[in-house]
Amino acid sequence: MSNPAWGQIATGYPKLVPITCSTDPTPKRSDAGEFLADALATLKLTPTQAVMTFQGKGHVESGKCYRFDILLASCGYMDAQIRSFRIPACTPFDGFLPPIAAKDENLLATSTATIPVKWSLMSNPAWGQIATGYPKLVPITCSTDPTPKRSDAGEFLADALATLKLTPTQAVMTFQGKGHVESGKCYRFDILLASCGYMDAQIRSFRIRVK
Repeated sequence: MSNPAWGQIATGYPKLVPITCSTDPTPKRSDAGEFLADALATLKLTPTQAVMTFQGKGHVESGKCYRFDILLASCGYMDAQIRSFRIPACTPFDGFLPPIAAKDENLLATSTATIPVKWSLMSNPAWGQIATGYPKLVPITCSTDPTPKRSDAGEFLADALATLKLTPTQAVMTFQGKGHVESGKCYRFDILLASCGYMDAQIRSFRIRVK
């Protein structure tokens, strides 16, 4: 935006701050983190953009989450002016693959039947990392479609999570009704990715009706 001051970074930034994957903490200048000197060294300014490259090697660990913070020199005294993004970023998958019908009630012929739960990874391994407490089975009133919330009371499906298998293109797990559902009742199966663990809107779900 033709403002050269936007390319001047405050001392100690960019900074990589470790965070809990299921949270989205407000950035503060006092947050403990690592100054990314190698990223700052790549900073290039054009009349319209500032560009730098963040290299994860040597800075991040698999399965953990971080926040990348930048603060401009002209705003270096204000927490509210820190600009940040989470790593991995929250980019949820679009929906489930067949045989699941996301918009309809998926029928279980018996309370012991199984459903293969699949979704595309689209070469994004973060889509295979599940938030703590998920997948979750939430009892619902049949013929209703309540909006999922993280606060919804439900059962953590440890046995389904144990079946999770990742390929380069898909995530697959098996939901086993036995011990979890009852005939004539309805449920919602919720999944939330670790990178999106702080957002209700990113829960992906489908409904189940038991015959």
